[in-house]
Amino acid sequence: MKHRTWADFHVEVAQNHRRRHLSWPSRQVLTDLAFCHQPTIVRSTVTGELYSHGAEGRNDRPCALVWHSTDRGRSWSQLCRSPLLAPPMPPGARRSFCTYDGIGTTDRDTLLVSCRRHWDGRANGVDAVWQSDPTSRDQAWVIRSGDRGQTWERSAELDSGDYLNVGSDVARFCLLENGKLLLAQCAMPWSHTDDRRPDPPWRGEAYLFESRDDGRTWQRIGTMGLDTCECDLLELPSKRILATTRYQRKRIDGDPPDMVSNEWLEVMEGLHPGFPTEPEGYCFYKQTAVLHSDDGGRTWSTPRLVTGWLQQTACLVRLSDGTIVLPFSHKNDGHGQRFIISYDEGETWSNSIFELNGFGLYASSVALDDDTIVTVTETPRWHKPVQFHVLRWSVPPRKAVEEQGFFTPRPVS
Repeated sequence: MKHRTWADFHVEVAQNHRRRHLSWPSRQVLTDLAFCHQPTIVRSTVTGELYSHGAEGRNDRPCALVWHSTDRGRSWSQLCRSPLLAPPMPPGARRSFCTYDGIGTTDRDTLLVSCRRHWDGRANGVDAVWQSDPTSRDQAWVIRSGDRGQTWERSAELDSGDYLNVGSDVARFCLLENGKLLLAQCAMPWSHTDDRRPDPPWRGEAYLFESRDDGRTWQRIGTMGLDTCECDLLELPSKRILATTRYQRKRIDGDPPDMVSNEWLEVMEGLHPGFPTEPEGYCFYKQTAVLHSDDGGRTWSTPRLVTGWLQQTACLVRLSDGTIVLPFSHKNDGHGQRFIISYDEGETWSNSIFELNGFGLYASSVALDDDTIVTVTETPRWHKPVQFHVLRWSVPPRKAVEEQGFFTPRPVS
């Protein structure tokens, strides 16, 4: 029986994925800042200062670290630290882990950090099978500082709706021109009680939260759709909000019966001995898609696939001439950073895929006034400790991008 994968339904993306990637230069900035976990980067609209984040004391007494650069990303140092300021845990709950998932600034230059804590109510704590455990829970909240990190306060816990598990691994804040703030957080479908657990139980979605008071309070305004997470948002001059998302899902009703996962094919080819040989349970998609909202984030278009297999955790950067750059990380050829380009606000994207380096994960990028792009990543997990890594680079000339043409991404449905 012939098997089909995502590549049979997104032919242009698959062709680009298989094509030789074009090496593109970047200037590396080495730092000694650690512990670094999936950093994001933002640029102050007030001073132009760059901010990113790390952590120390991850478990019992975690502390957020805010790093900054005042010389356009050439050098970095610690600006301040913040305690967790976590909401109360129910009696008997055991903390499993805490993370600081993203950073932001407001139009008043207030610092924001998104926080997440996972805990388990069972006696065996971190050894619980948390994905199938109804006592498992994630909490998410925001801490803020209006005095460059000298003092901090926290928001109320973010509203999780019918689910208890809300919290993303990458969550950069988006500042809109009108001063509002948006924050996407992944909600996983474990509900308050066993009889309310959804079917199927494994399809998460990114909830979108909005703040109108400089990050003090947050309201849930919508969802970015099933199977979305690790989202990044960019407001366009038209007020459309363009977004990237890590689109990842398993088999769902309506999938062609002969469609299988790349992961399952690799198992059948003997690349992963000992893994299950049944196709169920493997991801059919695990890549980057783009989507948009024309009503401030309350409703969203169907995600459209733009990258190949294991090309995920992307962000959006808009240059002064309107060019949109989509840097993303990859996990199929080691680890590293690549990018594609759009000249029509995300409607079409370059067939050319440019490669920045083969080092590090979870790219997050901003553009400076002269269109230099500063990208931050974590060093590979086998580096101990995991450190903060920086690239500075500029995009290729338009003629070089146009040589291989453009494609219009298709909806994942």
